[in-house]
Amino acid sequence: MKGKVITLFEHEKVDLKERGITLKEREVRALESFNTKFRKKQNADALNLEYRGGKLRSIKARNYVGVIKVETQSFQIIPKLSREESSSDYSKQAIRNLLFMLSYTKKIKIKEAELAGLNRVKDDFFETLIYLYSKNLLDLIQNNVYKNYVDLEGNLIFLKGKIDMPRHIKNNSVSKNRFYVKYEEFCEDNLLNQIFKYTTHLLLKTTKSNYNYKKLQEISFLFDEVSFKKISSRDFERVTLNRLNSSYEPVLNLAKIFVMGSSLEMSPSNINTFSFLFDMNILFEEFIGEITKKIFFGGDHKVSTQGPFKYLVQEMNGHKVNKFRMIPDIQILNRRDGVLDLIVDTKYKILDFNDNNYGIKQSDLYQMFAYSKKFNCEYIILLYPRLEEQNIEESNFKLDEYTHVYKRTVNLCRDLTAKEQREELKQELKDIFYINTPIDENVN
Repeated sequence: MKGKVITLFEHEKVDLKERGITLKEREVRALESFNTKFRKKQNADALNLEYRGGKLRSIKARNYVGVIKVETQSFQIIPKLSREESSSDYSKQAIRNLLFMLSYTKKIKIKEAELAGLNRVKDDFFETLIYLYSKNLLDLIQNNVYKNYVDLEGNLIFLKGKIDMPRHIKNNSVSKNRFYVKYEEFCEDNLLNQIFKYTTHLLLKTTKSNYNYKKLQEISFLFDEVSFKKISSRDFERVTLNRLNSSYEPVLNLAKIFVMGSSLEMSPSNINTFSFLFDMNILFEEFIGEITKKIFFGGDHKVSTQGPFKYLVQEMNGHKVNKFRMIPDIQILNRRDGVLDLIVDTKYKILDFNDNNYGIKQSDLYQMFAYSKKFNCEYIILLYPRLEEQNIEESNFKLDEYTHVYKRTVNLCRDLTAKEQREELKQELKDIFYINTPIDENVN
């Protein structure tokens, strides 16, 4: 099992013995340590670890998807975003869809053409990220490594730049044939390239893909004249992007993911613990929000995501206060008068249609009722994802004379990298948004 990628599906409980997975004690400890640190940072577990007889017996994924690497083991958590039948093809398409959603919501930048090349790294999300980093960086530097002016100083035998008089006197009170100077030099040995060299060095020690290893070696060779230094978060903050180097921003963001990810521990020559995880609740909300903006772009309505907000409580014990902030996920307003015509609240949960309440939590309806009253909006949609095999199940709730809540589901089990299937998704959302509300049926 050494080095094998262990695939988990979101909310899936995996019995390690049944799956034939054997973890060494240090790998279990590393996984426990990661989960503890993640809990402190996010106030939630990335994984549920269950024990029997004092030993780890099963692992269950939660709402977070992505990759967790501990020691030699990689755990990738895949969302239910595919219609493929075989597990391998399912993972490949789900990873492509996840990457597309991350790119669409501007968390990482990926060209659509690059998604076609992901077959080189099969269905390994961690290797996919390395592939995107190495390919994009190599495309940028293979003809010309980035250069800029770097501030340098030193005790030279010739005069260059400006003399640093205090240090010159201190260092050369006896020797008269040297000058302590500060000067600029146009060179490759700059902070941006030092970040890339360090990141490349780490990934060379970590990747298990021959294709990625070859690309990373090419990058390392091209950075031969660049100094090797350990990179910290402060170094990323010091990088200045301008019109001359802005093309490096997507690769720099990927380097930051590897070096300063949500949980990362490194030895001098290897990545021991790494995670790149996303909360699917947030990603689903942001993805639907971005598509909704495109649907209504240029029309009679405008779309607002994560604002404006109101407070549930505005007075307490006779004093004006603002307590319990309320922020609907998506608000669709009429451009002419600014009236809020529709609220869309996304819930990343696969509904159980056999449930007596149609899978909806009572607390969710309470929340929608509060939205309706506070935002003076009669029409609200509760939007959930739908699996490929599930039938379309719609429910309409009338909470009072002025409050209508519509439960709707949208099918994300498509190939989101294909333009025609994205258009089908947009059309499905258009049909959902027009539900006898003031919104014009002929939205653009």
